Amino acid sequence: MTLVATKGDFSILVITPELVDECAEVCTISFLKSEVMCRCTKPPREHWKGVAKFLVETSLETNVSLCVRDERKGNIVSICTVVDYTSPVPEEVQTHESLVHIFTFVDKFQDFFISGFRKEMGKKIVYGDVAHIFLNATLPEYEGNGFTKWQLENLFGLAKKRGYKSCVAELTSPGTQHIYPKFEFEELGRVYYKTF
Repeated sequence: MTLVATKGDFSILVITPELVDECAEVCTISFLKSEVMCRCTKPPREHWKGVAKFLVETSLETNVSLCVRDERKGNIVSICTVVDYTSPVPEEVQTHESLVHIFTFVDKFQDFFISGFRKEMGKKIVYGDVAHIFLNATLPEYEGNGFTKWQLENLFGLAKKRGYKSCVAELTSPGTQHIYPKFEFEELGRVYYKTF
């Protein structure tokens, strides 16, 4: 495990294969409780847990995804996953009935972003250009401790070290929307959820 930072009883680690199941569980618990997309689409817990595991596994390739561990209890309490923006989502995930609305939204967002990026940067996006902050999740009993902000503070330097030139994120959770402007994220547009 790669230790990135420590603060009191908490450590930030790079997510590795041995942490995938625990990170997926954090994502499952957090998202089913508070994520707007999950509340709208109501995926079964076991299905979402499988999707969360797949998404966390996918994020391993960037070597930039982070998690926070409570050293007193020895458990993962928060995650921030990053995928390369050019990495495709497998069709079986995109077309699953409980997720089709989510990926329709993500596709629209991606089209919007890519057209704006190409216009601004004047080039095609290639692997290694854009880090996509894909999942932020914190166990409910640990919310409000600043873990997402702390992970982002460490993530940007790590992404830059790995060669990424910019980062993009969709802000679907009201609990974290206030954090990203502090890191000078530029709002590219707003997409409002339809009734699913």
